[in-house]
Amino acid sequence: MMAVIVRIFNWLEAEPSMQDWEEQRELFPTRRRVAPAPLPRRRIRPNLFARIARYSSAHASVVLVIATFIVAIAISISTFNTQFDLLKPIEITQASAAQVANQQLQLEFPSLGGLIFLKVTADTPQSAKTAAQFLAGTLEKDQGVFTDTFVPGIGPFYDRFGILYLDVGEIEARVRHTAQLRPLFQALAVSPNLAGLSTLVTQVASAVKGGRSPQGLEDLFLQLSLTVRNLAASKPRPMDWRAVAGLGIETRNVDWTVIVEPQPAKLQQARQVVEALVASTMQAQDNLKITASFPKDTATGSVGSSGRQVVVYFALAILLVNLLLAFALQNMRTIILVLMPVAVAIIIGLAAASLVTLRVDRVVVTFIFAVVLPTALASFCMATALVKPRKELSSATAISMLAAQDTGSLVLTTLGAAIVIWAAWIHVGVSSLAALGVITVVGNLAGLLAILIVVPGLFTLLPEAPVEQHVNSGRRGDIALWKKIRPLLAILGMAACMFCIVFFSSLRFTTEMAADVSRGVQFLANDEKSAQVLSNELKSIPEVGTVRWMGTFMPQSVEEKQKILQNLKGSLEVTNASGPVGPNDLGNDVQVIEAGLRTISDVAGTDVGLASSAHQLRRSLAVLFNTSDPNVPVEIELERLIFAEFAQLPARVDELAMLQRPALSDFDVNLRKQFVSDKGHWRVEALPRRIIAAGKFTAAVDHLSTPPVGPLVVAQAELAGVAALPARPLIIGLLLALVLALAYLRQFLDWLIVLASALMPLALYAALAVTSDTAIETLSIPAIVVAVAANVGMALVTVIHGRRLRVSRLKMMFPIALVLAIALPLQFVQVSELQTFSRSLVWLLIFSVLFNVVIVQQLFAWVESWKRSRSRLQEARTIT
Repeated sequence: MMAVIVRIFNWLEAEPSMQDWEEQRELFPTRRRVAPAPLPRRRIRPNLFARIARYSSAHASVVLVIATFIVAIAISISTFNTQFDLLKPIEITQASAAQVANQQLQLEFPSLGGLIFLKVTADTPQSAKTAAQFLAGTLEKDQGVFTDTFVPGIGPFYDRFGILYLDVGEIEARVRHTAQLRPLFQALAVSPNLAGLSTLVTQVASAVKGGRSPQGLEDLFLQLSLTVRNLAASKPRPMDWRAVAGLGIETRNVDWTVIVEPQPAKLQQARQVVEALVASTMQAQDNLKITASFPKDTATGSVGSSGRQVVVYFALAILLVNLLLAFALQNMRTIILVLMPVAVAIIIGLAAASLVTLRVDRVVVTFIFAVVLPTALASFCMATALVKPRKELSSATAISMLAAQDTGSLVLTTLGAAIVIWAAWIHVGVSSLAALGVITVVGNLAGLLAILIVVPGLFTLLPEAPVEQHVNSGRRGDIALWKKIRPLLAILGMAACMFCIVFFSSLRFTTEMAADVSRGVQFLANDEKSAQVLSNELKSIPEVGTVRWMGTFMPQSVEEKQKILQNLKGSLEVTNASGPVGPNDLGNDVQVIEAGLRTISDVAGTDVGLASSAHQLRRSLAVLFNTSDPNVPVEIELERLIFAEFAQLPARVDELAMLQRPALSDFDVNLRKQFVSDKGHWRVEALPRRIIAAGKFTAAVDHLSTPPVGPLVVAQAELAGVAALPARPLIIGLLLALVLALAYLRQFLDWLIVLASALMPLALYAALAVTSDTAIETLSIPAIVVAVAANVGMALVTVIHGRRLRVSRLKMMFPIALVLAIALPLQFVQVSELQTFSRSLVWLLIFSVLFNVVIVQQLFAWVESWKRSRSRLQEARTIT
């Protein structure tokens, strides 16, 4: 293959004979300058690049019209077809088994990956529960954004079966307490109204005066107080008589979870609504702490802020690029010649992007940098050769031919190296990187054609710029000093690069979700029995903490609890129930109740709990009647709320006595569909016991007969694929590029310089990543590939600079500086992956510049010195 490439280069260059070369010494100067022989000038045979330049110059108008037509078509294609989606997650091809399992999980539990979890914490259980109910109720009203909203532990299911979740001992105590309250309920049943309640309070007050404190009345007074306070707050609700009987389920948790299911197409809008509601709720109540967990498909910022960030990015990039152009190129003719191929490459690449992929994601958008750098480097070489002062030539066509003759092979090699490096990424496991490879190859190829065909024609049409005068700045002393210290710096730099090679083995890779273990891993079981077996296996693994499945929400020891609850049968049978007395007696009844409560709370020796509850009820009544309209009979509504559900209490108690084990269909449908699919599969979820690395956790559960699935497993599979990516395509592409470089240079020592320049800056970057504990993310890979292509091109130009190109070393850094000017403002775009790409590319290019300026130039100086010494030695041997 090497021989074939060399033959191709020979055909392209079509070198003239030695006689022609000697006769044209003033047009093609060599390192050893001698006075030109006074022979008649002969035209040398132009190579392919010179012939292309001659044709382009002769038909410049036609070439530019055709190029403009092609660019216009590309602009039209990209304008109408290109869709940007910088929030789209990176797609990585997975193994077939993992892909099928994950697709099955998504198919049977479609809402699982899009759920939003809100954790509400407060000082008191009631405050936390109220806040959770408020959040759920507020979000549920927005049906256009949210599908379902529910709070586990609240709802009809827990009102009915909640007692089965209590301990056996607590259920026994509650059943005994209910039996002790039978006289109380029988007394109220005689007159279930305020009159009967006043009679009961009067009797309790008499007992307290007699030195006795009846037991079991605290719950009655507390529930009455709660009903009165709700009425005073204009939030009326019937009194909970099951709680009075000791059979209610009190709120004890200070932590509640709100599960929100947004519409699939409105994840971003749902996030904005939830964040705004959480912020306002926490601002209104200082004792609340609300944390939200969002799915990975939602963005961290709003659409408006992202738009402003993009505008700021483009403004800064344009400003930096313009300043750089004015400083480095200095005249408009050179600027146009350098930037025209770059613009064509970007436009053609964007058109290719609209045809290759449906949406330009955060990976594909980096093709701009992969196209700009090699194209700018090659066009800079061609433009420099075109605008170079040539006293012996006055024709623009002749200048174009000579420039193409000198730099055509270098342009082809530089862009060819970039093309083969990116072509190796077309067949990789990351679809975004594969699309990026195709687009970059097309863009660089367009840039190559623009440099070789369009630039010579454009050069002949542009007005001639003033000849650049090379003024001796008088800094020979500084240059001499630099040449003295450069060898030491080069030795130290090469030693540092060689040492940093060891850091390649310590590089870590990561993806967007690879380190997120908060939602654990998932398993799909065929039925309830299999889910139970799997749950027991998971609990035996040391790394596994919480295991959740539908069986987790089933009450335990149901048979034993049922036997205890059967004692409630008929325990509250009441007779002689009558209706309210009427509004004429209610005011007096309330006064009697207040007087009795005063006696209960003030008499010394009263039970502390009874006195406190009586005082609380008395204060609630005072608040109600002091804040209500005196013309409105509040007593009627109060009596209705207190005794609205009293008559149903015996039936509810008997219902508890006959309570059965809850069936799957009894659970809240919002909870059930998260763990049992319509096809009958049961989902089991395992969470880590402590903070643990995601890879270690998935490896701990990977040996089970049922394979784990879910986002974390997918992320680990993606991570394995990403970690294996850089080795194969990068090495293949780099080898092909180095073969091209060797075929062009044909000097093994020069080729070794290019090889060192391609690899050594990567060692410095590896050392930086390892020492700063930074993982290589997916978008760092395109930055590495861009840097490798830049290293090869810059080394080629640096080596050739010593022989043909007479360009200042400062201007040679222009292409890399141009990319840095575009990459640095990316830090203002609040997309973490793009910031990672920008940061990686900036560091890699900085290392490349340092390596090329110091080490590559010193290596070339050593090689040239060795060649001259060898040549003098051979001449001496020949003479002797």
